[in-house]
Amino acid sequence: MKLKNLLALSLLLCHLNLPTCLAAGLTEAEKSEKENALKSDVVLRAMNDELARSMKGLKLPAHQLPYFGSYTITDQDFLQISANFGAVELNDRSFDRYVDTNLRVGDKKLDNSAISGGVLSGHSWGAGSDLVIDDDYDALRHGLWMQTDAMYKAAVESLESAKARLQYVNVEDRPDCFSDAPPLVSVKEGIKVELDRDAWQERIRKLSAIFKQYPDVQNSNVFMNVRQTTRRFLNSEGTLTKDSETGVLIGLSAAVQCKDGMDLNDYEFFAGDSMDDLPSQETMEAATHELCKRVTSMLDARKAEEYQGPVLFEKQSAAELATAILPRLLCARPEYGGPIGGGSEEDQVLGKPVLAAAVSIIDDPTLKTWHDIKLKGGWNIDYEGVRASELKLVDKGILKTVCSTRTPTRVIKVSNGHNRGGAASPGHLLLSTSQKTTLADLRARAIEMAKKDNLSSVLIVRRSIPAFLSYYSSIGALTRGRSRSVGSPVLVYRLDVNSGKEELIRGARFKELPKKGMQDLELASDDTQPYTVEMPGDRSSTTLSLITPSILVKDIEVAKPGRTTDALPYLKNPYFEEQGK
Repeated sequence: MKLKNLLALSLLLCHLNLPTCLAAGLTEAEKSEKENALKSDVVLRAMNDELARSMKGLKLPAHQLPYFGSYTITDQDFLQISANFGAVELNDRSFDRYVDTNLRVGDKKLDNSAISGGVLSGHSWGAGSDLVIDDDYDALRHGLWMQTDAMYKAAVESLESAKARLQYVNVEDRPDCFSDAPPLVSVKEGIKVELDRDAWQERIRKLSAIFKQYPDVQNSNVFMNVRQTTRRFLNSEGTLTKDSETGVLIGLSAAVQCKDGMDLNDYEFFAGDSMDDLPSQETMEAATHELCKRVTSMLDARKAEEYQGPVLFEKQSAAELATAILPRLLCARPEYGGPIGGGSEEDQVLGKPVLAAAVSIIDDPTLKTWHDIKLKGGWNIDYEGVRASELKLVDKGILKTVCSTRTPTRVIKVSNGHNRGGAASPGHLLLSTSQKTTLADLRARAIEMAKKDNLSSVLIVRRSIPAFLSYYSSIGALTRGRSRSVGSPVLVYRLDVNSGKEELIRGARFKELPKKGMQDLELASDDTQPYTVEMPGDRSSTTLSLITPSILVKDIEVAKPGRTTDALPYLKNPYFEEQGK
């Protein structure tokens, strides 16, 4: 670079209150994009100026300056409408802004994250300090200053604790605390969700009124959530990103109570990134009627009995099974207590068989469609400003790599762009098998396994509760007391191995899938579809798509329903009593 250009760059960096080293590694186009973003966005400018000041001057006597710092400011515009039995119970819109501050004191080999598993002392992704919602430079700087001061003091204390502990503990092959990542600049303006709030309130109310046609439905709820999130991220290495995510969710729940007091629940939902992804009102009304018929049909179902043997998870339930069991296997896990703590990763060794030899898994958060079907969610740049790309996680049963963040582990040392709020999380997972096994073949295979073990029946799961629906009151009861390791089954059928007849059962409680069972999974090859799921380690409050066929598990233990149930209501619902239903 010519001397004249170097002088101009230095003057620019001084004007922006940025050390010259922070521009290293950026292209000329990125430097220009960053300059324009700082000029046009007062929030980014406040972040940049306070971070630069802190990196230069935030130093307690006898302690170090931070060697790394970052701010993430999240703006969230949230609308919720809910209705019950034909009447609106909530129509609320809120706007929140909060900051997550990450300060690292020490160096990449040993810093203040060492005794907290990579989560910095006082630092909680997605639950940071509130900031003013006005784009007021001085007020934003004030909020950032207060948060940064507290984080620095906590970081110094944590680093001293880590050093003291290392004097008495020797950890073999201790991973570093932080890894390198190239700086980048990416600025995407916010996306707006346009909707007629009054019209949608009426549509939600009409959906909830449908439950008035079904006397056996004791409780019901319809809700609509619309979320618009803008994230600004800036770190001391020069990275600056601004992006947005939108999400729309309509959920319905219905509950009935059997004569013996057992509560049964079912659900329906519609999710998308925008309003255009939602179906027509007629489609949703038809689905509501179907939900009511489905849940009332469960009233006459036989109680589940104790069982241990093969279980076939069909279609949507297979996606919930995969969501529950795979992330722990496929995501880098900082050791318990951080890099100087204990913990074990013996079950996460690259090159080791972890699934059946025919099973492969690809992860790609950047994927937009699959076979012309639009996928829900995803990302190009993660929460640490690292680009994501396609990963071959499992190839014919062998673990090849794992989703990782900038926190090194013994398994993987660098980030591959999968930090979603402080932890590694998968993006769009695609499960496949090299065997040409149809769903009908899996059913026959399950019967064969059952006969070999002298079982009279096998179990089939057709619907499970999506984890993201458990946050809402009436749906949350669906998962109470159930293990998330195999999902929360709703529609479970007992298949007679001799007659082939299916019988709906109720109250099945699935116990945890043993580790050895992972290598016994068998996948169909003819019914692969994308399903909307939420990964358990993803703290972004967003859903995405998981693409999977049906899955046969060789051995799962099922317990009987609990012995305690609620008493039936003494009186009928007054609406149905007065209607003579």
